[in-house]
Amino acid sequence: MTTPATPTTTAPAASGTTTAPAGGRLPNGELRRQVAEVLAARAGTELTPRDISAALAGRSSGAIGNALAALTAGGYAEQTSTKPIRYRSTPTTADAATAPVAIPSGTPRRPRATPPATTPPPAPSAVPTVTGPVTRPNGQLYHPRTLSGCRT
Repeated sequence: MTTPATPTTTAPAASGTTTAPAGGRLPNGELRRQVAEVLAARAGTELTPRDISAALAGRSSGAIGNALAALTAGGYAEQTSTKPIRYRSTPTTADAATAPVAIPSGTPRRPRATPPATTPPPAPSAVPTVTGPVTRPNGQLYHPRTLSGCRT
């Protein structure tokens, strides 16, 4: 028995510019846009990620903190204190609130390391193969045995 596919409902965004599946993931940059919209609406006020989370019901303050860090890196927000961490809008915050903006990451990606050139396996050592018992320093005899094809 097959079950019918669940229809996707859309919830309008705060400004009505984009839509996202109800209870699903937001499109790329949409949370940054929503956070910038809240900052622009409360211009001049210092807000914590938790304050913005209360304004954007259903979004975690951790995700909002990441969005605020990205907006700060792009110059769309300003961090005013570190403990407690607070942000406020800048003159360019309204630009980020109108449409999702691509913000470059603060650290450039590392180039991929080139794999080292393959080297031939080392030559077998010149240790003679022992076939009989060996006398240990305390005088006891040790009888080598074969493990994994090697005598030890």
